[in-house]
Amino acid sequence: GHARDHLDNPPGGVDPRLGVAPPGFPALLQRRRDPERNQIGQGFRMTRIHPTRLPKRQGMVVVSACGFPEYEHFNALVMTFQQIAKTQGYHYLGHVLRPCADGMRDPANREKFAPYLDRVHQAGSQLILDGLISDDVNRVLSGNPLPEGKDGFYASTQALWQSLLSSQL
Repeated sequence: GHARDHLDNPPGGVDPRLGVAPPGFPALLQRRRDPERNQIGQGFRMTRIHPTRLPKRQGMVVVSACGFPEYEHFNALVMTFQQIAKTQGYHYLGHVLRPCADGMRDPANREKFAPYLDRVHQAGSQLILDGLISDDVNRVLSGNPLPEGKDGFYASTQALWQSLLSSQL
């Protein structure tokens, strides 16, 4: 009914030929059948995307850090970039995620994190040369982020906050 008309023909003077361009020019938007079924299971949905303007399919890697020790803090970020890759036709190559990253800023911790950083460099080289990160390197990158483990992280963080709070009293 009315809601469907509004979605298909929004107000504001939108050209009904959107997606149609003169010969020799790519269309502004193209209809594409989404490979996944829609949320309510009523068949396949059609989405509109920009046409491909690159000569070959591009790859995408997500690299991110956060201060918390759990990998779950990255879920929304990874899902967002996987969706972008899917809708824009990029090849999602993977991600390098670093929880507990605050400690890496301290030069005194350089040796502690050197093996991890060596694997990050190795992962970058593999992405450039092979187009993927090997399982061995990925296992190290997604393993325990701190040599002292989460409990050690929690204890040192708690001690830091307590010292900061007591110095301000």
